[in-house]
Amino acid sequence: MKVPAEVFWHKLLKKDFMPFLFTLPLILILSILVIYPITDNFFLSFSKLEGSFYQRRFIGFDNYLRLFRDSVFWQAMKNTLLYVCLTVLFGFLLGFLSALVLNQQFRGRAFFRVAIMVSWIVPLIVSASVWKWLYQSDYGIMNDILRRLSLSKLCRSWLSDPDTALFSIAVAAIWQVYPFAALIFLTGMQSIDKNLYDASQVDGANHWQQLLFITLPCLSPVTKIVLFILLLWGLNAMTLVYVMTGGGPANSTIITALYIYQKSFGFSRFEVAASCSVVLFIIALAFITPYVTLTTTEEKE
Repeated sequence: MKVPAEVFWHKLLKKDFMPFLFTLPLILILSILVIYPITDNFFLSFSKLEGSFYQRRFIGFDNYLRLFRDSVFWQAMKNTLLYVCLTVLFGFLLGFLSALVLNQQFRGRAFFRVAIMVSWIVPLIVSASVWKWLYQSDYGIMNDILRRLSLSKLCRSWLSDPDTALFSIAVAAIWQVYPFAALIFLTGMQSIDKNLYDASQVDGANHWQQLLFITLPCLSPVTKIVLFILLLWGLNAMTLVYVMTGGGPANSTIITALYIYQKSFGFSRFEVAASCSVVLFIIALAFITPYVTLTTTEEKE
């Protein structure tokens, strides 16, 4: 006996199946755009390409051994660690201090709240080009300011000197990301109950005490979000380095994302690039897991 179409759809659209049906399009999109590429990249890291991209031969951990023997890879890891520390630390601090200032009452506050976002909304390629011009040794603004201040001895080729190139790029990255941190912190500060500050003033608390015992504890969830996002941005950064120095001079500014790009499209070593991608994915996962665990635990409590 055939089941009428109305009965079939009635059973399918019962309450138990509705959540699955609503999330099915998202699951399909994630499977195609995220899960499949990650899985394919993982298997590629254990393979050797023979002919076309889909003709592979399993070679075990040879790609990882080749990767770990490459001195440029370790230089990229070292530079990535330094780059992430600089951008996360100073992007976080500048964003928090900017939010504190913009949360006060003063004339022109609305203008500065909009103006501070300019560096964040500017496309990375444009930002990198502007900073590359600022650092230019002959006619760049940085050296011009130092000359006008009679500090010509400090003038240098900022992006051509291995001692200053990575730090110069980090400054550009901090300028790019700190408005995002400021916006998130400002949103968090404005959500804090003003009665807490009024009650603390009645009890004789000064501004520092209000900051330490009211503002910072209330911003704890926001702080975790900002640190998490800045960390991921730092690990995946490439555009600024690629445009400003291309990883030079002498690989002094190469980072893991750029290393993967060069191995893939510069030397056609897709297997080695895939193994480096897996290593970077594991590192990112090592930072993500504690954050997710901590956040889930706090929500349950």
